[in-house]
Amino acid sequence: MENTYLINLPTEILHHIFDYCDIETILLTLGRVCKRLHTIVYRYNRFHLHFTERNITSMGHLLRIVPNHSIISLHMDLMNRWYETFNNLVHKYKTRFTRLRYLGIPEVKDEHSKNLFTNENSIELISLEIDFISRPNYAIFSKLSSMLTRLNVQKLYCKWLEYKADNMSWPIPCKLTYLKLRKCLYSEYRFLLQQLPCLKILELEECIMNTEQMCTPSSNISFISPLTCLIITECSVPIECLRSLILAIPKLRHLKLRYWQNIFNSVVDLYNWEKFIRTELNFLDTCEFLVSYKIAPDDKIKLQSILDPFLESFWVNEKRWFIGCEYVFGRSTILLYTIP
Repeated sequence: MENTYLINLPTEILHHIFDYCDIETILLTLGRVCKRLHTIVYRYNRFHLHFTERNITSMGHLLRIVPNHSIISLHMDLMNRWYETFNNLVHKYKTRFTRLRYLGIPEVKDEHSKNLFTNENSIELISLEIDFISRPNYAIFSKLSSMLTRLNVQKLYCKWLEYKADNMSWPIPCKLTYLKLRKCLYSEYRFLLQQLPCLKILELEECIMNTEQMCTPSSNISFISPLTCLIITECSVPIECLRSLILAIPKLRHLKLRYWQNIFNSVVDLYNWEKFIRTELNFLDTCEFLVSYKIAPDDKIKLQSILDPFLESFWVNEKRWFIGCEYVFGRSTILLYTIP
């Protein structure tokens, strides 16, 4: 059997291998093995850069030799004193970033964010991941909105960002199709959708009810959102209010909810939840949920009686949504959840 060496592999396979290597290994090691690998390396156009305080000086050298239009991902773990150096490098070698599709900037402080991409207007991103250490103020919201407009972002990940309608203004038109936020008030949910007419996926850590809120979102403007996927990790919205949320998104096909708070107060509430999904959410392609119900320690409830409604044909045969149920000892809590 003939031996197969790395340098004899087809270019497509080598490029696939490069996808799992860091930029230093590709350019400084593989690119110097032989002329063929050198040529193949410099035809590769899917480089991922990860800026840190340790490697930012060496990145200057790498950016000098990396081919134009070849960097698709950029992640930055830098302190404020390095932002100017970072901006200058990106501006100096901007032809390397014309195909940039992902930018990650974790742990940004409010006073530092004004220095991000102050020199660069030619980059067009698909994805932006940016997180703030402290609660963003109006100026930071404005800066973020400006970045979204200038960088043409379609996917925005801000898992610690708390949406406030009074502070946050989205660019017009806004092309976001994916948005991940920390919190959104129930009363501002519909207003958020109205400002994002292209949004297809919305992921919230929390959707919060104010004690004075009624189950009608604040906006009465008729609006139909193109949203197809809604994820709420910590939901505190009662069923009647959830119904109002979903009325605004008739194209919804994927729903994922987790109820950790005391929204369900009896077995009857669990039965109402089953009926709500079966009768009003039967148009969904996927429905994932976890709900909890706290019972008195001396209550005697058979888990099978809770599961029985979820064993009907709608759940098992038509949708193939399989449900599990368990009792958490020590917490006197029943969990009802979908099984992947």
